[in-house]
Amino acid sequence: MSQFDKEFGFECDRCGETVGGGIWDFGESLELRKREGWINRKIDGEWYSFCCEDCYNEWISDHHYRPTPRKIHK
Repeated sequence: MSQFDKEFGFECDRCGETVGGGIWDFGESLELRKREGWINRKIDGEWYSFCCEDCYNEWISDHHYRPTPRKIHK
C-alpha cells in the first residue's frame, strides 16, 4: 500500500448497499466497484453510484428524473 491509502468505500445512492471499505487505495476501490457491476452516473452535475441497474432505474423513477437529450454536434 502507498502512503496515500485511505478507507475508500462506496454506498448505493438508492438502497445503501456498500462495496469496499477497509484499507484500499483509490484505484483498487474503483476496480472492485467495476468488477461488482456498479453504475456511476452524473446527474445534473452531481455524481451518483448505484449497485445495480434496478437501483438506478428506481432512483430515476423516485426522483421523476428525465435525462436531457444530448446535443449532436455536426
